[in-house]
Amino acid sequence: MYFSHIKRITAGMLSALCLLSFSACRNDSSNHTGGSSISDSSSTVSTDQKPLTDLTVIPPNTYDGATVVCDDIVVAAGTTKVPYRVMLYNNPGYGFVGLRVLYDGTLQPYMDAERGEDEMEILTGDGMGGFMFSCMNSAEQNMIGLAAFGSVDCKSDGVMFTCYFDIPADAASGTVYDFSAEVVDFRPLEGENHQVAVVGGKITVQ
Repeated sequence: MYFSHIKRITAGMLSALCLLSFSACRNDSSNHTGGSSISDSSSTVSTDQKPLTDLTVIPPNTYDGATVVCDDIVVAAGTTKVPYRVMLYNNPGYGFVGLRVLYDGTLQPYMDAERGEDEMEILTGDGMGGFMFSCMNSAEQNMIGLAAFGSVDCKSDGVMFTCYFDIPADAASGTVYDFSAEVVDFRPLEGENHQVAVVGGKITVQ
């Protein structure tokens, strides 16, 4: 019980460090592993109407090497608590991870008051199964900072974690909310950091 509590505190400190570290370099695009930079008013409108995404299906693996992928989904305007997934493909095995995910400032993430004032409500998946984690939100930077670690290396592909957003009821059809990500730390319990590619994503309003 005591060890679990210490691990949770440590994960929280690492998650906060992810947020603070990004603050110093957020305007330097060379610090982004992949995806696009996001401003507070980055939502755009597309003229192509697409079918709604089946959020029970994991997109196929079309990647070479270890890759963290932000979801690319289509939802209806006014949908509440939309699950937004961050996925991992070709997992080389890791025991420590630190991620930053930037989201469109128009969206409001769901928070978990029981875990802490700045803690996000998330659901972990096979791609981060059994890890102790902290997932903090910086409303000022429109950024999620996640830190997690386990007692054994995770070697599974799949969803790392799912967070949740409400889509504005007045969002026009074709509105696009962009997401990007950066890998801060991704390494096994024993060994050096892995090189991990990152693919940004988006939420599109049908």
